[in-house]
Amino acid sequence: MLNNTIWNKIVKHYNLEDYEKEADKRFIKAYKRKQNIERDNQHLFICIDCMEVALDRRLTKEDLIGDNIPYNKTFEEWYF
Repeated sequence: MLNNTIWNKIVKHYNLEDYEKEADKRFIKAYKRKQNIERDNQHLFICIDCMEVALDRRLTKEDLIGDNIPYNKTFEEWYF
């Protein structure tokens, strides 16, 4: 998971700001109804290659949101 500054730059690069806002609203709505959030696909996903194209560089550890994020730990072991 990327920090907000980097994520917003990538989202803006692909002109997905409106989609991101709608995805956030759907996520909150599903969360309040206690639905299966993962299955409802409420988030915007962008592949690593596309992120790097938007940034015009490879991802760095500083781009991630920080420590103690289980998904990031797995990603860090695989990517770095």
